[in-house]
Amino acid sequence: MMNDMSLKRIVFAGGGTPLVKLIKMVYETPNYKGVEVAAAFVPETEIDFFRHSFTNQSSLPIETVSHIERGRFNRHHALHNCDYLVSFNNMFLIDDKVVELFRYGGINYHAGSLPEYAGSYTYQWAIRNNETSFASTVHWIEGQADAGPIICKRVFPILPYETGLSLLMKCTDAAIEMMKEVFHDIDSDKPLPKVPQDLSRRGFYSIRDIMNSGRIDWNSKADEIGRLVRAADFFPFPSPTYEPYTETRTGIMKVLKTSLGRDQLYGSPGTVIYIDNNGIEVTAGSMKSLILTSIVIDGQKFRSPNVLKSGIKVGDCLG
Repeated sequence: MMNDMSLKRIVFAGGGTPLVKLIKMVYETPNYKGVEVAAAFVPETEIDFFRHSFTNQSSLPIETVSHIERGRFNRHHALHNCDYLVSFNNMFLIDDKVVELFRYGGINYHAGSLPEYAGSYTYQWAIRNNETSFASTVHWIEGQADAGPIICKRVFPILPYETGLSLLMKCTDAAIEMMKEVFHDIDSDKPLPKVPQDLSRRGFYSIRDIMNSGRIDWNSKADEIGRLVRAADFFPFPSPTYEPYTETRTGIMKVLKTSLGRDQLYGSPGTVIYIDNNGIEVTAGSMKSLILTSIVIDGQKFRSPNVLKSGIKVGDCLG
């Protein structure tokens, strides 16, 4: 049977609940009569999760993303006669040869503002860089990573107490809303925008940089250390990148939550100057101290109101 050219066949690549939500949106939106879900390529560890999520669409091919991963590509039958590749919540680099198979090309959702925040886990860097706003970007997969022409972008505020998880959720929610418009345009045969990025403004954040950035420098300002901690806060889930930590006289302390303290009166950076059940007050390289309100030492968690049991003493030097 020949392919129905009026149907735009879309292959999805990515993983997790966000991708499940996006695919279900396509299935459940009556207006998308000209859009067909052709296949989903997901991490091998999530195959069963996706099959369980789409039991009502038992004919949907669900394949391992390794088939289209850069350097491992093979011409999988699910890629034949397809129009768009949509990469969503995807942690794998897609082989350029895969994108060439699609009639209109590949589309990627990037949890960050382009071109300033290309790369990995940029929403964590946005918190650490003290940005007051951020964006999600949907762009074409062309050229180097996160550098293709922009289809659409949505900007939103970063609140003073934003965490890594809360900002990621904002990014994903904005992307879902943008993809509604993208699918509407695809269904209506409306060409998608291709706005070139100003690559002179490009900033790139590598995964190596974020993974190796958890050690607390007590010479930094208290609010800067606080942002380092908030950016790694994905409670109740573990951080996907780094865990803020500092050395103590008894071993490594992981810092989970903090609050700004008072104006400093004395003590070199990293000195414990006060402890009560509300937290451990430590001097930093600014006019404000930092209060550690939730910590982990040797696998044991201490948080307000039991921080006094942690064994940390006034006068201890951290780091």
